[in-house]
This record gives sequence, structure tokens and C-alpha cells, in this order.
Amino acid sequence: MAGVTFAEAQANLELWLAAWRRGEVTAEQVSAAVGQLRVQDEHGRWWQPDPGGRGWLVFWEGAWQPAQPPHLAAAAA
Repeated sequence: MAGVTFAEAQANLELWLAAWRRGEVTAEQVSAAVGQLRVQDEHGRWWQPDPGGRGWLVFWEGAWQPAQPPHLAAAAA
């Protein structure tokens, strides 16, 4: 599902987490689905929501790491 926006990825994460809380899907299904919710920023970095619902991850130096996406960092400034 590459090419989605940050807002679309966040909305999809929330749908998956709600389905998990209702017992409709497993944690493994949530993790696999969220792994497809990738967003590429203007600098070419790849982002995805944290499958645990705790923010965002950025792929940096060969690993997924917790970070704040540019659109959230700008809003906080």
C-alpha cells in the first residue's frame, strides 16, 4: 500500500486497532497490515505507524526506529 499519505496510514492503523480490540483480527494480522502502511516523505525516508499504536517508525540506518514524522514535528513547533 505504498503511496498513502500520513493521514491515510494513521486512519488505517486506527481501523485495524479497533478491529483487534473487538476480537475480529489477531495481533499478527494487525502487525502485517500495518507493515503495508508505508509513507515516503519528501526526503525519501520511509515511515509507517507503530503496530502497537504508539506513534511512528522511520526506516533509518537499516532498521525501523521510533521517530516523529515531519508533519507532526512541524505542528509541534
